[in-house]
Amino acid sequence: MSLPRQISGIEALEVRTLYSFVPAAGVASVVDNDGNSYVLGSDGPRMAVRRFTPEGEPDSAWAPDGVYNLNTFQPQDQEDEVDIPRAMTIDTQRRTLFVAGSTNDQWAVARINIPWGDSGWAWHAHLLTGTADALSLDFSKPAPRLGVAGTSAAGEVQLAVLYAYDTPDGPVQPTPIHSGGTLDTSFGGGTGYATAPAPASAASAHASGTVAASAVLKLDNLPFFNTGAANDEWLVRRTVTSSPGADGAAATSQPSVLGFRRDGTISPRFANNRGVALFTLWGNRPIGARNAPAPLQSGGGATLNLAHSTELW
Repeated sequence: MSLPRQISGIEALEVRTLYSFVPAAGVASVVDNDGNSYVLGSDGPRMAVRRFTPEGEPDSAWAPDGVYNLNTFQPQDQEDEVDIPRAMTIDTQRRTLFVAGSTNDQWAVARINIPWGDSGWAWHAHLLTGTADALSLDFSKPAPRLGVAGTSAAGEVQLAVLYAYDTPDGPVQPTPIHSGGTLDTSFGGGTGYATAPAPASAASAHASGTVAASAVLKLDNLPFFNTGAANDEWLVRRTVTSSPGADGAAATSQPSVLGFRRDGTISPRFANNRGVALFTLWGNRPIGARNAPAPLQSGGGATLNLAHSTELW
């Protein structure tokens, strides 16, 4: 918990409340090409990112005490806004961070331009109800996309696809210019997002446990697919966690995979947990552009086996 302290301004003309940065539990830090690391967290009610130098010190040259506070997601309710950080990823080539979570029970997503330092905000969006839980960049098209997976208040897993940058669809299609942070309406049957109905197991767990979209990736970005071969399909790992039962039943955590087609419908080929092992190799890792190697997270014990991966999908 962050503990606020009040500081009186000169001659009591102003009173400000300062907070301590608190890292978000369970969100992995990311590292840029210069060795600086970024930690997602909260600074009071606001979502924030703290940067550390390669030596492990807060980078006060980037932002005060290394902490960059995101702008309010809902200006009309900024006095009552409370952000909950959930996910972060990095585009090392373009030197940008993407963060997500919730703000007053709505999805909250933002991009931060790293070189701009404390004024590095680029765009932010709030959409859908519930919380955004996972992020993944898609470089399979000329205009990079950001896949955002989350859950609704009803326990349904949802996937939204946003334009990551202000950009056209490519040199042969210079218009229209798509604004970063807006929905890509070529996905989801014209809406830019899709919903997977909660199964009975998820509905029962929602009353006494949690349903979360714990990871997301785009099949076209995996190295054993040719560009376009996966037909713009996204995978979301759904984790249903139940609380211990009153009858002494143990808590359970059951992962499964949802395949979202371009039109927003659910692919049946990932039934019976098929595809779960793909996330063992590739989940929660930033996957670079196809002309760059896709890094594996160190320390996770994962081994890249392309032949085995192809069998699992």
